[in-house]
Amino acid sequence: MNVRLSQEQRIKLLNSDAVYSIMQQILLRENKILFIELIGLGQGNRVNTNPPDVFRMGIYKLAVSMILVHNHPSGHLMPSG
Repeated sequence: MNVRLSQEQRIKLLNSDAVYSIMQQILLRENKILFIELIGLGQGNRVNTNPPDVFRMGIYKLAVSMILVHNHPSGHLMPSG
């Protein structure tokens, strides 16, 4: 999927709220989500996964694009290291 952004949407992404705002606008367009795959549920500071787990279903479904989303349940946006 090739999504063209309006001039107002072309902003510098400074935080997760900005990413959320742009993704919400994109997903509310007429594009259709064909498949959702939950990769893993973790603890407050980590989830154990690896690249093959992340991309397996996209490859299996012959996806031409993927959207990857994660959250920070702890509320801390800095890497946990």
